[in-house]
Formats: sequence, structure tokens, C-alpha cells
Amino acid sequence: MRDSHALSRPARYGGAIFLTALLCGSFPATAQTCPSRYAPRDLSGPAAEQAQCTLRPVEIRAAVGPRLASLPPVLASLLGRSVNVSREALRRHLTARGINEADIGGPLDRPVAADYFVIHDTSTPNLVRAPIPDDINESTWPHNRLRTHVGFQRAHAFVNRVGESLTTHDFRAATPRHGIKLEDRFPALAARFLHVENIQPRRCDTATVRRCCRPNPRRPGEMICNDNVAPTPGFSDPQLDRLALLYVAASVRRGQWLIPAFHAVLDVGIADAHDDPQNFDLGQWDGRLGALLREIGGAP
Repeated sequence: MRDSHALSRPARYGGAIFLTALLCGSFPATAQTCPSRYAPRDLSGPAAEQAQCTLRPVEIRAAVGPRLASLPPVLASLLGRSVNVSREALRRHLTARGINEADIGGPLDRPVAADYFVIHDTSTPNLVRAPIPDDINESTWPHNRLRTHVGFQRAHAFVNRVGESLTTHDFRAATPRHGIKLEDRFPALAARFLHVENIQPRRCDTATVRRCCRPNPRRPGEMICNDNVAPTPGFSDPQLDRLALLYVAASVRRGQWLIPAFHAVLDVGIADAHDDPQNFDLGQWDGRLGALLREIGGAP
């Protein structure tokens, strides 16, 4: 339901997790199963097999699908291997496109210690009953203005729907960000995750919900509003391209390919967990990642 913005905006309806029969059972992933609730011991093992669990599809109300039978081809060829993209090649790519290192997680010379690249959606704005605007992928849409996120404490970077990004905290993760509930439960894990928020609006599921908003019993005067419905497709092509670039930059700094993970999957089984990212097309992102690597000169 709520992403990491939830601490700074009103709570919303439907925070409880509704687990389905599709949820996997116990770890390790090598046994063809996934954790019903993550703990530190679960964050180990072959990277590709972990990703088959951490990239399980996320449905509304934070339902999580089954372990992936296989990874899409580009990720399958990368995970568990050293990065074959040099800093110099990546810098040439950035210079040719006028992209500043400061906007993609920070200077490429600073090492990264994290192991996981966590993909979020902001779930804002909640339009409640209003339709999702036609211009959400245009620079004119107000919520594509990234400067409003400066100083945000629970993510390392934001990506808007026109393919721009803002670094809120350097990827070196010197200060843990606690961008998921799993980190709040196990603070020592915080340095293992990088958090990237992707701008995505939501609206109320008017087809199945009688009341979109109701009073918050814990906070008088505040309303809790359903925000189950995301746009389809969930993310624009430029947004997926910039997300791929952030992933490559982080992995170059790490020296090995980070394990991509969806926010909702890492928080599965935790009360009031989040449901993001919604409508994320993993195959499409994998294709954009492959195209980017070919442009840089580090094709898998």
C-alpha cells in the first residue's frame, strides 16, 4: 500500500497484507521456494536464485506471486557475475547524453557496499476518485518535478516519468536509509539496500470499494484513502531507461551486479506492508537494460 512516503503523509486504506495461495513457503531459494517472511538469514545464496524470489510479481493489496521460474535473459546473464562495464565507458555514455553523475546516485569513483537494488513506486499523488491524468508522462505534470523530494530521508534516488532522476542520498549508503520495513525490524541490514523511488500516481479502486476514504481511528481529523489502482503500464519507457542507468551505475560502483528486488516482496509477511511497485513490467525493463548495456559497450 504505502511506500516510504507513508511516514510523511496521511495513512491510506488497505495497509494490511492479503497473502494468497501463490505465496512461496520457506527459504533457501535453491529449494525452489521463497520466504514467507524475510529475515537476515534469507539474504544469501546465489544471486540469480535470490532474484527469482525478490522479483516476484506484486499485485494490489500487497499480494505477491510465486517464485519466478526463470529470470529474463539480460538479468540471467548478469547476476552472480562481476561487472564488465568500466567507469570510463559509463562516463563517456553520460557525457554524450549530458547526464551528471550526481543525478544517478553520486560520483562513480565512490564505492558502493550494498547488495540489493530495491525498486519502489511513490504511490503519489492519490487521486482518490479522479481519473489518472493523460499527461503523467509529460514534463508539464506537476508531480514530475523532482525538486520536491530533496532531503527525503528514506530513499537514495527518485526517477520521474520523463526519465529524469534526483539523488537524495549517495549510493555509497554511508548513512542507512531504512526504506523498507524489513530494515526497521533488522537495522543492521540497512547498508545492504539501495532504494530508488519511481513516480507513480494511484487512485481508489471504485469498482470494489464502497467508500474510498474513512476516518483514521488513530489520528483524529485524518482520512485513510484507498489507493489500489495504478496506471497501466505502470511506468514509462524513459522512466525504465533511467532506472536501468541507475542500476548500472550502482553495480559499476559495487563491482558486481546488484540483486534487483521489489519493495513489497522484501516486506512480505510484515503487517501494514507496502504494495509497490505496481504494474512493473520486468521483461520490458530487462530489455531496456540490455539496450543500455549495448550502448555503453558492456553487452552481456
